[in-house]
Amino acid sequence: MRDWLSWILKLLIPFIIAAIIINDAGVIIISRSQSKDIAKTIADDARSAYISSNNEYSAYKTALNTAQTYNVKLYGFKLTKEKIQIWIQIPPRKTIFIHRMKNLKKMLTFNYYYDFSL
Repeated sequence: MRDWLSWILKLLIPFIIAAIIINDAGVIIISRSQSKDIAKTIADDARSAYISSNNEYSAYKTALNTAQTYNVKLYGFKLTKEKIQIWIQIPPRKTIFIHRMKNLKKMLTFNYYYDFSL
């Protein structure tokens, strides 16, 4: 009985550690890739609002509302005649291990800049 228990523990512990590492790495990779898509969506919505209303404030409010929809922080918005520039911050995502470590927590917050032509 004792041999079976130690054998099962030796088998399970590496799988559990591997699952935690894969989960945390997956959260970081997916959040990083989603940040580009979210920024592009925000910029596209702002561009559409600007083209339809020709009003910079309307484009900014649309960008702000879209950012709130995606639960991201819009901390920069610049509109010129040629392009829209968006700066967003993706809030930290919850992981199994990394969000508990103070020094590693900053790996979970992503800042992204997107430049979109009108």
